[in-house]
Amino acid sequence: MAKKASKVSRSSPPVSPTCSCLVLCDDVVTSHGLEKHQLNGIIGAIAVPFVPHPVTAGVVYVRVSNVHRQQKITVRLVRADDYHELLWAIEAEIINQNKPLDVHTLVAKVPPFLVTQAGRHVLEAMYNGVQIASVPIMIQAQFESPPPGWPGVGTQEGSPQ
Repeated sequence: MAKKASKVSRSSPPVSPTCSCLVLCDDVVTSHGLEKHQLNGIIGAIAVPFVPHPVTAGVVYVRVSNVHRQQKITVRLVRADDYHELLWAIEAEIINQNKPLDVHTLVAKVPPFLVTQAGRHVLEAMYNGVQIASVPIMIQAQFESPPPGWPGVGTQEGSPQ
């Protein structure tokens, strides 16, 4: 007599969240009375005097839906030509009480980062290593290196200027 195959309980892999908004901006003001967000200073390009140069960019604003239970998303800024030079990354866990149509908003301060190369970069939201949204960000340098006379260039610490 043949054995009846037992049912194996398998949970389906989580569905990828849907990102409807991904923005780098100077600041986000939240109105609790009107339940609205005001995005101030949308950033599409970052200017630095030369590279390498430290940058403090404001905040990242992300809106996602189709979130099932607990899912982690990563928001990061990478060079567009190779996607390997990571300038910064923020990981967030979104917790949903099984209401996938709910919209979840992430507002996070961008950590200070060092720009080592000018050019096209990509702000991207990722889930399980797969890109769910992307926005191009140009980083422009006025000079290739610090110009002569730039503060801190060509002087040794403690020597008169």
